[in-house]
Amino acid sequence: MKSSKKITSGDINVTLIEGDFSAAEVASEIRSACRGRIMVVSTEKLLLLSGLFAVKKRGVSACDSFCVLPRDGEPCKTMATVETILKSLISGGFKKSDTLVAIGGGTVCDVAAFAASIYKRGIGLVLVPTTLLGMVDAAVGGKTAINFKGIKNSVGTVYFSDETIVWPGFLKTLPCREAECGLFEIVKSALLFSPAMLRELSESFGTLLNFQPGAEKRIGKIIAECIEKKASLASRDPFDCGVRMYLNLGHTVAHAIEAASGNAVSHGHAVGAGLFTEAVVAKKLGVLTDRNVIPSVAGFIRATGAYNVLEKWVFSKNKLEAVKKAVVYDKKAGRRNSLTMPLTVRTGKTVLYEADIDSELLPLLDAGLLLDEWNENEKGRSLS
Repeated sequence: MKSSKKITSGDINVTLIEGDFSAAEVASEIRSACRGRIMVVSTEKLLLLSGLFAVKKRGVSACDSFCVLPRDGEPCKTMATVETILKSLISGGFKKSDTLVAIGGGTVCDVAAFAASIYKRGIGLVLVPTTLLGMVDAAVGGKTAINFKGIKNSVGTVYFSDETIVWPGFLKTLPCREAECGLFEIVKSALLFSPAMLRELSESFGTLLNFQPGAEKRIGKIIAECIEKKASLASRDPFDCGVRMYLNLGHTVAHAIEAASGNAVSHGHAVGAGLFTEAVVAKKLGVLTDRNVIPSVAGFIRATGAYNVLEKWVFSKNKLEAVKKAVVYDKKAGRRNSLTMPLTVRTGKTVLYEADIDSELLPLLDAGLLLDEWNENEKGRSLS
């Protein structure tokens, strides 16, 4: 059975299509969302996996040109990649009335959207995320970015796509590691908005992670809920000055881990480690009142590669020092040596806490303290 759901909030427009769509049908959905001529930006691997690369070979009028990037992931979020895309647009004679279509994960969508926002001061843009992380987070909300001088997302714009097309069928091609990365953005959303979603994730974790039979419908429902919640905040606060800052839960530490590792750590696993670390910070600052939050987050971490990130970058004193240095350069840091970060009170309730970097935040980013908290949680788990 095939279905389509429109999610609209302010300038944010998302079409969620579910069911047994063919590559040609997905390409048709993409084409209908575009204006003028179309240039697709993706990697050859992603296009082959998605089946959309074959569309051009069959002569279906889905696009006019391809800009095939040599790689995806954080290494592609550079000014050099932006230049590659801009050169393709210029050589192809694309006009302001034409459309750039980005097909790929969050990083491909980020960098392609940035290029679209600055080419001729903005051309048409359609995003087609192929990863769980891209579907629930990166491709929704209008943020575009590249990494610059080792600082994540330090150069970018706010530029809303004409349409974001989400098809969970792409997830069947994902390796387990990529599914895990998207999972932690969903855990973040559940902590922010929905105790019921957090319970569902806990109960059906394996089914969702391995895309077992029956998972697609449940994943579609969760994806839709995450998109609706994010779109509501992002449309009201596109420039991250107020309510949108809640969506940074777990990301202060996550982005610092990514920067300290030279982007060797995946964003999703870093978010997992960040959610645990910031929950402990919230507890020590007297903000967290729900004693089930840390065990819940720890449960997801324990079952995934995020534990390796936690062990290497948070429980190691030397590595954590590098993370702490990166925290100081966080783009959310204010002029008074403070950093506004969302901290969990309980599942479904979060506050924006202005932490003094030197006297409050950095002292709590202590490897011994954080490891003790993990071990205490593990001890409690073994006794229950």
